[in-house]
Amino acid sequence: MTKKVLFFVLLVNCFLVHSQSLVIKSTIEILGNSCDKDTTTRKIEFQKSEEHQFRSIRAFTSTQCQNEFVLPADTGQYKMIISSWNCDEQVIPFIVKAGTKETTLGKTILSKLKKTVNLGEVTVVGNKKEFIKVDADKTTYLVKDNPALSSGSMSDAIRKLPGVIVSPSGNLNLNGKDVAIYIDGVPSNLSGQDLKNYIESLPANAIEKIELIDNPGASYEANTNGGVINIITRSNSFQRFSGILNLHYGTSHNNKYSPSLMLNGRRKTINWQLQTGYNYHEQTDYNTADRTFTTYTPYVVFNQDGTSWELNKNFYFRPMVNFRINENSNLILNYNLNKADNGTTTQSIVTTLPVATGINYTNLYNNRNKNNNNELVAKYKTKLDTLGKTVQVTAYYSRYDKDALGKSTQNQDNSYLYSLNNINLNLTNYYVKYDLELPFKGFQVNTGGKFNRVNAGDQGKYNLNNPASTLFDQPTYLNQLDFSYHETNMALYAELKKNIGKLHATVGVRVEDLKFDSKVLPLDTTVKGEMANIYPTFNLLYQFTPVLKMTGRYSRKVAMPPYSQLDPNNSGYFDQYSSQVGNQYLRPNFYDNYSVTFSAFDYANLGANYSYTKNVSLMTLNTEPNTLVSSQTFTNYGNIRNYNVYAAFPVPVGLITQGKAFFKQPMDMDKMSFFYFYIAYNRQLIKDYAYPDGGPSPFWIYAVNSQIVLPLELKLNLQYFYLTKGTFQIYHVDHPIQYWMVDLSRKFFNKKLELTVEASEDVKQQISFNTPNLKTNFSNLNDKLTFWFKLSYHFGKFKSKEQTEIDVEKKQVEGGGLPAGINIKP
Repeated sequence: MTKKVLFFVLLVNCFLVHSQSLVIKSTIEILGNSCDKDTTTRKIEFQKSEEHQFRSIRAFTSTQCQNEFVLPADTGQYKMIISSWNCDEQVIPFIVKAGTKETTLGKTILSKLKKTVNLGEVTVVGNKKEFIKVDADKTTYLVKDNPALSSGSMSDAIRKLPGVIVSPSGNLNLNGKDVAIYIDGVPSNLSGQDLKNYIESLPANAIEKIELIDNPGASYEANTNGGVINIITRSNSFQRFSGILNLHYGTSHNNKYSPSLMLNGRRKTINWQLQTGYNYHEQTDYNTADRTFTTYTPYVVFNQDGTSWELNKNFYFRPMVNFRINENSNLILNYNLNKADNGTTTQSIVTTLPVATGINYTNLYNNRNKNNNNELVAKYKTKLDTLGKTVQVTAYYSRYDKDALGKSTQNQDNSYLYSLNNINLNLTNYYVKYDLELPFKGFQVNTGGKFNRVNAGDQGKYNLNNPASTLFDQPTYLNQLDFSYHETNMALYAELKKNIGKLHATVGVRVEDLKFDSKVLPLDTTVKGEMANIYPTFNLLYQFTPVLKMTGRYSRKVAMPPYSQLDPNNSGYFDQYSSQVGNQYLRPNFYDNYSVTFSAFDYANLGANYSYTKNVSLMTLNTEPNTLVSSQTFTNYGNIRNYNVYAAFPVPVGLITQGKAFFKQPMDMDKMSFFYFYIAYNRQLIKDYAYPDGGPSPFWIYAVNSQIVLPLELKLNLQYFYLTKGTFQIYHVDHPIQYWMVDLSRKFFNKKLELTVEASEDVKQQISFNTPNLKTNFSNLNDKLTFWFKLSYHFGKFKSKEQTEIDVEKKQVEGGGLPAGINIKP
């Protein structure tokens, strides 16, 4: 049946390519420029009259005089709004009658901006930069030129977004659900510490915008189970050479520094960009782990106090070239290189209760791993005809290599045991996909397909608990595990977008056929599986008024366990009583996600999410009865329900100090002092987990971000996060988790140089969880108070070509009291 569905969707793809739409022809010249040599960017927006007001239906960019634009073939009154850098905006109204397939709007000449603008007494019309935009399927946050987000690292910018938290399990979480990280629309194949180091090394001012995709549509892989954080880096077309230089230095009792450079340029039909940087982070972790073995009478308790000294070094190199092949086609090439050299030294002291058990020892553990990640992405996009049908073909290849060496020295009553392991991992992933954009009369269809292949091999060599002190000088290995994993995925999708009055609907279906197998030698264990399923997605947005919206969303998703959870060669802390391993037998996880959200002015949101998960893999400790040996691994738990209700809203300081008069002046978030609050209630219930207290406790999240505009052009940004006691999945938060950050920034030299001074601190994390035969209490604290000094320098001039910014809308503000005749110079 599934093969028939795949074949049917493919036939639909082919059929839709030959459909018709409305073509708008227009000549757009810039006064004083010759069309033969003029490559100035023109922005064109089409608006249609609906219910006595004009609403935007489609926007384009062009670098040529002769243009053809494709719109849904629908009758009515329209406006074409044309703008360009340093030019006056032009508005051309026109009418589309029934049966019209082509309309010619003639020639429009854009003139240069005048140096003065006369403003009347009462009405001020100006550009308002929209920092937030709510769509049916996502919420977009502009980072570029947003002072609240553009300072610091990419990691800092993500953590400031409403609803994004670092969960007690260590994963990024969006409104109660785990998320996947995408960079420029491509899922990152990094995970764990490697991904953390990478997003901490990239500067926030290299980001154009961040998309929080709470309910990924059919065009996204079905394994985007919770949500997607899509980080769009700057992809501007520059008229001349320019760039940004960043120097970040942090200190606690450790040192951290992150220099980075972004260069941009344009020559004729070629745009290029280079991002490169280096991340050097020293960190101290203080942790305790108390393990209570419950099959003994009385219970035996292991008290483990550990201190870890970490050194993470990461280098990245990201060049991009955009070739304009002709007026209809582009080829974009991206190469991403990441090289990491991470080292950890952990000193642990273990004591036991009751003392009669007599197991007291120390363990010194050293781990060093070197990672190389290479990614190559090629995208080709072209117009198929003059009707606006476009096709994009993407080819992707990545290879990740890791070489990890672990050494453990255990001292128990002056009796020493030495352990050694060496892990060599290689992971390749490649795919090719196509995406079609097909406009029709009154609606639009997007469709495409993908073939994906993952191959992994990991060789683990071990010599554990050896009394020979020469083991580290003359390495020999007594055991070996060879793990291999293969995954093949074929998918087709179709997505329909249509506006019905005030309702904006996106409905999609994705069909995937997934095959996977894993094998461990010499254990000779093999696990195979095949899943052929249909994954529907619904995203609805109803616009009550221009500023009040409601969204409703549903999706069915699946998630394969990450490779790091499957691999039995999981290099981590180990001694005679502890180890870390993967679980080859983890099953895929299926999710059903529902959500409803109300938003006002795009800044205030009230939402509710519900998701049901058939099963999920979580980190646990395995312990056999009547033994003191525990192994950290991952276990499947079934029948999980997640409830989340949240509210996010801004409170401008001017509203408090000025009252009603605050609404009589232009509102510019860039120049406004405000507090932005986020409050959430979360309850998670796992039916197959035996809670120690009979059931899970809900937890609350309180967060506030603020911007205070100070004299002397100073800006103060504050962030505070508080998570109460409660149960997250199977982990009970025994003590509230807190985080705070404050930074003071100022721009100099015509805003080219920005200096930021920052202080931040994570408060101690304490969690507990129960597994068969064992209860674990864990606490962690890293680095305490850290001070940062951040310097950012912009050089060169540029203007944007690609449509990567959130729309800038014309806003009319009544009031103001500016006398007639005052001239404001732009």
